Amino acid sequence: MAIPPDTQRQADIRTIVGGNFTGDALGRTYDQILARLTAAPGAYLDTFEHMFLRGPPRLAELSRLFLPSFLKRLAPHAPDRVRDISRRLLGQVETSARVVDQMVEQAGEADQVPEQTAVLAEDLGARRRELAALAGAAA
Repeated sequence: MAIPPDTQRQADIRTIVGGNFTGDALGRTYDQILARLTAAPGAYLDTFEHMFLRGPPRLAELSRLFLPSFLKRLAPHAPDRVRDISRRLLGQVETSARVVDQMVEQAGEADQVPEQTAVLAEDLGARRRELAALAGAAA
């Protein structure tokens, strides 16, 4: 299988991290994406890095998208690279989580933590745990 073009890899990655990447939801497309992913793990990791690790971290993407789920799928095919990317992404998540935690503390002092901020903190915590496991998985 030839390496899919960058636009296809980006679309596949967005589908995987979007939160509804299941065979039941996608049918044949699910299997097609997995086949492309496992046939060209290096190219997909290159694209992932370009999409999510170049430039400043975007809080909405770090909390809302299921970035670790993409990396978990490639860990068996490129464990060292997945570990490295996970560590770098974990650093971004931890920095963002500290900022959100400070917001929660300040709002908590006023007994008014906005629901959106609380959800953001919870999501970042989940991503932090998943990435920490991936970062140490190939160690």
